[in-house]
Amino acid sequence: MGMLLSLGLLALLQWTLGHARTVCGVLLVVALALFLVRRHAAARVTAYALGGIGMSGLCLTTAVLWTGQELGVF
Repeated sequence: MGMLLSLGLLALLQWTLGHARTVCGVLLVVALALFLVRRHAAARVTAYALGGIGMSGLCLTTAVLWTGQELGVF
């Protein structure tokens, strides 16, 4: 029972990280669009913020997923 629960939680973690990586990619695309428009200073600041959050999240989720696959966790 404990092993099955553990495998279920690992599968949920992998699924969640996959979707988080997708959301971070979307944030990067939105940041790029805002940066290209940049008609106002607020749009530029928002673009930098979204880009930073998206890039950080994308790097972190990719690193965790890659490490998990290399170690045989996922």
